[in-house]
Formats: sequence, structure tokens, C-alpha cells
Amino acid sequence: MELEASQLSEFDAQFRCVDMRTENLQDHVNSKFSFETTAAKSVPDLAEARKQYEETRKGPLASLSVHTFANMPLMQFLSLDEQNDLKKTLEAYNKEISSTGTTIEKARFSFIRNAIESPIQASATTFLTRRPVVPDPGNYLSVCAMLSHSFSRGNVHIQSSNHLDKPLIDFKYLSHPLDSLILGYHMRSLHRLAQTSPLSAFLVPNGKTLPPGESISTQLAAAKVVKDYCSTNYHPCGTCAMLPEKMGGVVNEESKVYGTSNVRIVDASMLPVIPRGNIITMVYAVAEKAADIIGAELGIRRMS
Repeated sequence: MELEASQLSEFDAQFRCVDMRTENLQDHVNSKFSFETTAAKSVPDLAEARKQYEETRKGPLASLSVHTFANMPLMQFLSLDEQNDLKKTLEAYNKEISSTGTTIEKARFSFIRNAIESPIQASATTFLTRRPVVPDPGNYLSVCAMLSHSFSRGNVHIQSSNHLDKPLIDFKYLSHPLDSLILGYHMRSLHRLAQTSPLSAFLVPNGKTLPPGESISTQLAAAKVVKDYCSTNYHPCGTCAMLPEKMGGVVNEESKVYGTSNVRIVDASMLPVIPRGNIITMVYAVAEKAADIIGAELGIRRMS
């Protein structure tokens, strides 16, 4: 069903705050580099693996696809020259955002910059996986880095008043140059880590690497590999942020949409800044809180 022009105008007026503030789409992106490994075959025969799992609950299908998660800071893994170069780059962007940025852009930049420069805060989640960065019949171990907080922001917009039309979604991954730079630094530090014992003991000496023919020996090369081979962690959020309305927020502290009295948003879109890890725990938390708020308004007390 399509809205009449007069109805659409009224609808737009009531919910204009939503449409104007859908420019905060965020997601976690990761990049990885694969090394030929001496460990057991990474791509088992599926029928054999299924039979083993059904009979013993062991084997390849009993293991996780991703291993050894670590929330890692960046600065302490960089050389002094790399640290100085990165700090100079961040300061240059800081001057630009200080003179031209909005209130929310300034706050966002300060928050992410502090995490990057901190010796203890994690600017990336790193992990190991047996899946190669590109399809290859070989046997590989991949080192991965997932950017904790992105400077880039995407958007979601409706195409028309017809509810059957899919929305336009543009994540704008790595559209901010600092994102590929930071992720590139993390990839280079992980590449060095892979050449160090004990991890190096599991890799074939002078073995194959993926992506084939690619190098991250320089920061520029690392940024290019990140752009060419990055992938999503499927954590979209942020387009209906819980923030003050003057800062671009869509919902208030009770999850109510500004300008309405009985419309609430309770999902990942209300997160103003993406969490460092998987967003599902945060979604559970805000849903529990919203349930308490709605229950209190209705005079309903949850059973403990």
C-alpha cells in the first residue's frame, strides 16, 4: 500500500528526525593474511567430518571456525617511527575536524583517537582462523584483525513510500582514509607476530601466503590489501542513535523517538557507537532495560 501525498507529508513531518539522522551506519570490518601451515588439513571431507561428529561429537565440525580472540591495542606493537608517523597523522586530522566538524564528529574522533593512542585500549580484535583469505586448495592459517571502531559512517534511506521497496543501504566501508591506515598497521603487526615463535612453528618455512602476490611490507601496501580484501563481521548498527537530539540522536534515554509519544526503537540501530566486540550482548542489555521501562509505565513488574 502506498501513502497518499497528504499522508506522506504528515508522515514525513512526524518522523523527519529519523530520516535526517540515518547517516550513522556502522559495522565491523576485518582483514586477514593467510600462511601455509603444517597443521592438519584445513578443508576436510565434509561427509567424513559429519559422520565423525555424529558418532563421537569430535572432529573438524566440533571446533569453532574462529580461534584465539584477543582485544589488542596498537601503539605498543609499532616501532617508534611508526608511532610518531601515526600520531602526526591523527593530529593533522584532529586539526581539520576541530575547525570544520560537527559536535558529534568531534566527539567521535576524540573517542576513537584515544583508543588508538592508548597503550591498553583495543583498537582491533584479532583472531586466528583456518579459512584462507581467498579460496585455495592449500592448508592455511589466517591471522585476522577486526577494526574496533570505524571513522567511516554509512547510511540507510527509504526509496519511496511503498513499503515493499527495499531500502538503500550504503555502508561506505573504509571511506575514511584513517580506517584502512589503522587496519593496515594492525595487519603489519600481526604479520610480524606470525614470524615469531611459537606461532611461526606452525607455518611452513618460506611457504605460500594469501592473497597471492600481495605484500604488506609498507604501510601503503598494507592499506591497499586491506581495501582489496576486507570483509564484514555482520554487526550493522547505529542509524537510530540514542543521543541528544541536537547531536543527531533519534531516540531518547527511554528509547522513544523524538517528536513522538509512543514510538520506541529497541535494536542495534540505537547504539550511537559500535561496541568493540560482537554487538549481540549489548542488544540483549538494551532490550532488557527497555522492557523494564515499558513495564514500569504500564504498571507491570517483571518476575525475578
